Amino acid sequence: MTRGFGEMGLAYRACDNALHEPSAAWMPEVPLTGGRAQLAARFVVRLLGMLEGVGEEELLSPTRGPESTARLRQIAMYLLHTSLSVPYGEVARAFGRDRTTVSHACRLVEDLRDDPAADSMVEKLEVLLSMVSPLFAPVRGA
Repeated sequence: MTRGFGEMGLAYRACDNALHEPSAAWMPEVPLTGGRAQLAARFVVRLLGMLEGVGEEELLSPTRGPESTARLRQIAMYLLHTSLSVPYGEVARAFGRDRTTVSHACRLVEDLRDDPAADSMVEKLEVLLSMVSPLFAPVRGA
């Protein structure tokens, strides 16, 4: 798949049916912090990198990089905060940035979602994350 929102990859298509099936989306009871937040961040970065053909090191680079990479990084930050309830500070730590940068990224992605193609992509990623998010949940009774 090329960078961008045009052609959908296999993982996006796998989410199509899940979008239309009624199910309760899992949301953490408490925000993910510490090691679990870092694990979730690494998962999201690798997932988006794989889907869009961008290396993990590019997405975690301290420099902005090309616009397409910066946009993908912003989407990763947005998904971590909104879909996995990772606080801004933890997302910022995972990307080596300030929490205000994460807040700005979330606002930009919300605006980006006005575009139907971008909204569809983000929605499919949200569904995918809702399926795996229990893996990041704290173990009860531990």
